[in-house]
Order: sequence, then C-alpha cells, then structure tokens
Amino acid sequence: MGRRLLPPALPRFSSIVKYLALAGCTFLFMCSRVNVVDDFPACIFAVVDVGQGLSQICIAQGASFIFDVGDSSAGDSLKKNFERFGSPRVDAIIISHTHMDHIGGLSKLTPSMSFSGQIITHPNEDTAYIRWRVAPDWRDIVHFTMISQGDTVPGLPGVRVECVWPPREIDTTLSIDTRKNRYSMCFLLRCGVTTALITSDIDTAAEQELSRTYGFGLKSDIMVIPHHGSSSSADPVFYGFVNPSAVINSCGTDNAYGFPSQRMIDLVYQMRIELRRTDQEGSIIAYSDGYYWEWR
Repeated sequence: MGRRLLPPALPRFSSIVKYLALAGCTFLFMCSRVNVVDDFPACIFAVVDVGQGLSQICIAQGASFIFDVGDSSAGDSLKKNFERFGSPRVDAIIISHTHMDHIGGLSKLTPSMSFSGQIITHPNEDTAYIRWRVAPDWRDIVHFTMISQGDTVPGLPGVRVECVWPPREIDTTLSIDTRKNRYSMCFLLRCGVTTALITSDIDTAAEQELSRTYGFGLKSDIMVIPHHGSSSSADPVFYGFVNPSAVINSCGTDNAYGFPSQRMIDLVYQMRIELRRTDQEGSIIAYSDGYYWEWR
C-alpha cells in the first residue's frame, strides 16, 4: 500500500503577518526608488552654461572633475556653479582639445578654487601651450597626466571615468582644426547603473570608429551632443548605439554657427530623445543616486 500524501500545513497566523509586512516594506522601497534621488546623491553631472563653448562638471563625495572649461568668458559661470555645489575640490581638469571654446577658461581659474593642479589630456596635445593658458597663480603647481582610449581616471569616489576616445595613435596628416575636433577626448561616466557620455567635438568619422569599437557598449542614459550640435557630428548609427534617454546641447544663444543644426534636431526627435539646451535653460544639472538620474 503506497504512502498517502498529506495536504501541506497552513501557515501560522504570525507567519502570514511577517510575509505581509515584508511585502509591504518591499513595495514601499520600490516606490521610493521611482524618480527620487537621495538627499545625498552619489554623483552630480552638470553641463555648465558657458555660451558658445563646453564645460562639464562631475562631483562625488566632495571631489570633482572638470571636463573642459569653456572660453575666457566662462569664469563667472564656473565659479557660480561651484559655489552652488559647495565648492568641492577640483581633483583634475580634463582638456579634450585646445580649441579656445574648450580651453580659454583656464585663464580665469581663481585662487579661491581648491585645485590639485592635475590637468589630464591626450599625449598628442601641446602641454606647454596648455600650461601657458592657465591663470598665473596656478602655473607652478600644474602637472599633466596623459591618457588615451581604454584608460580610466581615478579620483572620483564611486564614479568610473573611462576614456573611450581617441586612441593613442592618431592621423597627424589631417588639418589642425579637423584633427583637434576628430580626436577630441570622449569619456563614459558610470555611477552605479547610471551613465553619461561626454563627446566633446568629435565628427562623424570619429563617431563611426567609436561605433565599430564599442557598439552597444556606448549605451548611456545621458549624452552631451557632439560638437555643439553640428550637422557633421550626427551619425545615426552612433546615436543608435548610445540610445540615450536625454541629450544635452551646449551652445551660445544666437551663435554665429547656427548650432544646433536642424539635422541633429531632426535625428533626436525621430529617435524620441529628450533634448535639453544650455542656450534655452542655462546650466543643466542631473543628480544620480546610482539608480536613476533626476534633473534639478
């Protein structure tokens, strides 16, 4: 005679209460994560309104990196934003290339800024010229770190900063302006599961190389639009691999270049990506708790 299978025992009332309490706590936790950033964000990412130029700041736990510094008129805007964030120390200034709308602000660094003196750039750049552009009060402490594609930059707690472009060897036969733009430095920032892609002034040729090298590894929540929205920097395949939820365009109001281009605007709208512009909003700031970005 086979063994009789007994029906499972009903859980005790106290166990049911525990399960319900656990489920309730889980539900409240999940709801608290939706579009809410902690009072103390894991990192802050800002595209500073520097007119027709580019400057970005990433801040984590009292440390910061500046990615380009706009032109020589950008000093007040940089200072204002740093004061807004509690004047964090500047562990590094990263110079993507030496066009004036990215490097000119070095002359306006103020003595009140807590700057380590570290400037990060590509081995192809002229460090003597960069040093000369730095405000006199800082020239004696400036020191350089040279990096290229695949290198990571330590110094921001909890934030991975990876250089994704350019490679160490570049085509030096190109004209100076083309070379500076095409090989300007790009960075992928990762804070928890949130990501932001800094693209500087790269052109379509660079975008295509990045697509071939990284493919879907370029996926980012936020992308700073290449070259201020130039029509020569809007490769659909590249945008498709990045597939951002939002893009930020840094350009001056009624600038002489006509940025952002209609081609870029059309591409962004066709992909249903949120477009934000410094010429319309001023500095654009995103806060991350490691799970979500929130605009403030």
